[in-house]
Amino acid sequence: VSVVCEVLPLYFCVAVAAAAAAAFLTGVYLMSPMLHTLTKNISEDSVIAMIVGLCILHLFLHDYNFVNSVTEQLTGTLSLAAAVFASVLFASGMPTELDVFVHVLFCLELYLLSPFMRRYIRNASLTAHIVLTVAMVAAAMLLLLPLSRVITAAFVASVVGVSFVCPYWLVHIQKFKAKINGPWDEAVPKIPTSLYSSSGSRNRSRWASSNRAAAAAAIGNTTGDQSGAGELYGRDKSCRRNTGEGCQ
Repeated sequence: VSVVCEVLPLYFCVAVAAAAAAAFLTGVYLMSPMLHTLTKNISEDSVIAMIVGLCILHLFLHDYNFVNSVTEQLTGTLSLAAAVFASVLFASGMPTELDVFVHVLFCLELYLLSPFMRRYIRNASLTAHIVLTVAMVAAAMLLLLPLSRVITAAFVASVVGVSFVCPYWLVHIQKFKAKINGPWDEAVPKIPTSLYSSSGSRNRSRWASSNRAAAAAAIGNTTGDQSGAGELYGRDKSCRRNTGEGCQ
């Protein structure tokens, strides 16, 4: 829909969005009778255990970076599948088909569409994002309270632990972090500054001495070549004066 809205008028975009929403609602409503009898021949304990396991898997694999605008695409496919499957299993125990339809529709909106909405709110206002998060936690707590106070207390304790205790503990234990080195590490030479300075001065003096020696040798060779050439020329000249021919 977003791609279509970039090139077509607004009224056409609204029509496309309405058609997509109608198709979505119709599909969920038509599947409600089948979902209502999905776990009819399965024991209730097994269904509850599967729901709990799938919800835990969803919490561990959910893409929290997308909501906080760290990544650009929602990548928690396995987490989304686990959440939707858990919702379907839970909906199969509803008393009527209408309850199944409402529950599945709400869960699809919560797990599939709400990350995009919360990402938009997070980019627009951090305060609104925090208020929405607190409101969702408070609503979940109020809905759990009539069912069981123990479950409500466990939910509040888990939220406080994940949101405040665990981050504080992670920051606190950073001072106990130790770097372990061994033969598997790449060797990194460490030369003291004083040794480097003294060796550098010795190398520079040695380089200067070798340059001076090379220059002196080059000058000596040049002088020797010139004197040797002069000697040969003088001897050849004396031979020509005495014999009329050059010396061999």
